[in-house]
This record gives sequence, C-alpha cells and structure tokens, in this order.
Amino acid sequence: MAEESTKGAPRHGAEGGNAGGTTRRLRSPRKTAETPKGAANGLERGGIFLTGVPGFIGKRLARQLLDVHAGHPAFFLVEPRMMAQAEKWIEEIRGDSPERAAQVRLLAGDITASNCGLEGAALEEVLTQTRHMFHLAAIYDLTVGRSIAVKVNVEGTRNVLDLAAQMPNLLRLNYISTCFVAGDRKGVVMESELDEGQLFKNFYEETKFLAEVEVRRRFAEIPIVVYRPAIVVGDSRTGETDKFDGPYYAFRASYMGLLVVRPGACKAPVNIVPVDFIVDAIRALSIKDGLDGMTFQLVDPATPRATEVIDMIAERIGSPSPKLRVPAFLFTGALRSEKISAMLGIPRQVLDYFNHGVVFDTQNTQWALEGTGVSCPPFGSYINNLLAFYRQKALATLPWRIA
Repeated sequence: MAEESTKGAPRHGAEGGNAGGTTRRLRSPRKTAETPKGAANGLERGGIFLTGVPGFIGKRLARQLLDVHAGHPAFFLVEPRMMAQAEKWIEEIRGDSPERAAQVRLLAGDITASNCGLEGAALEEVLTQTRHMFHLAAIYDLTVGRSIAVKVNVEGTRNVLDLAAQMPNLLRLNYISTCFVAGDRKGVVMESELDEGQLFKNFYEETKFLAEVEVRRRFAEIPIVVYRPAIVVGDSRTGETDKFDGPYYAFRASYMGLLVVRPGACKAPVNIVPVDFIVDAIRALSIKDGLDGMTFQLVDPATPRATEVIDMIAERIGSPSPKLRVPAFLFTGALRSEKISAMLGIPRQVLDYFNHGVVFDTQNTQWALEGTGVSCPPFGSYINNLLAFYRQKALATLPWRIA
C-alpha cells in the first residue's frame, strides 16, 4: 500500500500534493496566438515524446498526435526488440503521409533504465524540444509476475517522471493509468480517489496503482494529467484490434459452445471502452488547458452489466442465451488447472471482471470533454464490428467451435 492518501481531493482541481517537497519550475506561457482555430484555451503545440510505440493504443494515439502537432518533432521511444516492427509501421505512415513520417524520430530505449536509456545528442534533443509527453508503456497482463511488473510499471514510470522533470519547456505529461487501480473496491469510485485501502486481484492492478502513486507524488513539480481507461477493446467503427483479451474471452467461449451457463450472478458492470474513444479522448484533453493535476476515468457512462454482455454476444452470433447460473467459484476452480486454462485459452483472472460490482464515476471526463465532440459509444452499437473482426482474425485458431 502507498504511504500517501488522496482522500478528499477535489473533483475539478489538483488532486495531488507535493509529496516530495520539491519546488515547481517556472515554465513558459501555455497559451499562444498560434493555437489552431477551435482550440480555445488550448496548450501551445510543440514537440512530443511518447512511450508505448508500437503498442495497441500507442501507435493509434501517435498518428493523431502527428496531426495535432504537425511540423513539430515527434520522439517515439521504442524497445530495441520492437524496433523492426516500429520501423515497418513508420513506413506505412510514410506511404499515407510523407510529411507526418518526417516528423518522427524512433529512439531505441528502455523505460526501466535511467533517462529511459537515452544519452548524448538524442537525450539533449528530447529534453530541450519536448513540450508534450505521453507515457503509455507498461505491462498489460493480468497474469504477469510481480517482479517484472514492478520493474516495468513502477520503476519504469519513476524513470519517465525523472526524465520529465528535466524538461525545461514541458507543458504536460499525459500519464495513462487504468481504472483498475481501484483493485477490489466496490460501489462508486471517484476520479479524485486513489488510495482507499484496497487490495488487488492481480499484480497488474497492484503495480499500476503503485505507479499512479508515484505520479501523484510529482504533481507539484511536473504538470501531469492522468487518464484511466477501462477494459479496452477494438475500434468501434472497424472492430480492429491487436489483441483478443478481456471480453474477447467471452466471444471465444461462445463460439466454442462453452457459454451455456452464466458464471455467477453476472450482475456487475463490465467496463468496456473502444480504443478509438480512448485515443480521441486523450488527444482532445491533452491540448486543453487548465487540467493539470486532474484524473479522467475513460469509461462508458452507460456501462452494461455482464449478463447483458453475455446476452448480446449470444444474440449476435445466433446461439441460445444461457439460462442456468452456476457459482463463479466452480469456473474459477476449473480454470486454476493450467491444462484446462491453456486448452480453452481463457485465464482464470478474467472471471474476476464479470462479477465485481464497481462503477467508475466520469464527472471529470464528461465535464472536460464537453464541446469536443468526443463521447463513448454504447457497447451495443459496435459489438457487431468487434465480432466481425474476431471472426475474420481469430475464429480459425479455436481448437473447436460450434457456431
């Protein structure tokens, strides 16, 4: 657990204190006459530094940021083992927009190292030219071990914060956390809350919580905005995704003919959001002034219950909706067997999110997104697109299927 509590923090103001006793550096004015039309009260455009490329959210956000910060340098930190994939992705951008690709500098680095592995001229360029920083790199895995999760999610975030503190022209660090820093809390979780004595369902949740604690400790020193996505799925318009986890396990079970009973009461909300909403929201809020020290929970305000999600899946693929309810612990117990879990391709941890009664408040988010044209579409409006993409890309990999 963290030593610092954030109880009682305001919803629409700074939510963290000066835990480290540091003095915030003076910065250049944020507003500019060159701010694009329609971006009232926006932050000045400038060089960007982003971790998490070529990740699922990172590469989608990066393309939008190249448009928002057109003509400015874009430093993308890439793990050396991912460099070939990142270079291939940049070539795709070059084919669509040579001028956008020309903005990009792919920098081999590692957030677990001091200065994120940067040195020499590359480090100097990043420090002097970065105005907008985005930290997405993390291990997003419910089954991850604690030591590697601490190294990447906690120590890595600390290194990113230390790098940001050296940037004299930085206007904002945009930090991507997760709603599930709430751990085992139930009921309504406010955006201003963090440490409420919660426990955690897995090391992913715990280490993302510890990372956000580190972030909040630096609020007085660094201009930071925190974003907490819920369970991220594919694009609401195309269904496109790079990974099939979260609710996709329910897709998998349904196509395999296994979703014939409900695992527990399934009355809890399933906090699902499409990746395009996440990217659009971060892009819009990252250039909006007056948000430093705030946290935004990027969640569907009309979150469907697990039973509604199961019924929708069954209806859309044309299978009977399960009527019988079986205690969730029986499913979890079966999935504790590594052989069964591997055969089905479903980790036991996923069931925790179908029977956990938590609601994430979005008052800050709705207030800040007002007038931007960005809102989260309802799950029922895009589930067909998710299923269509799943059928196209993943159905053939199932060990057997009914539908």
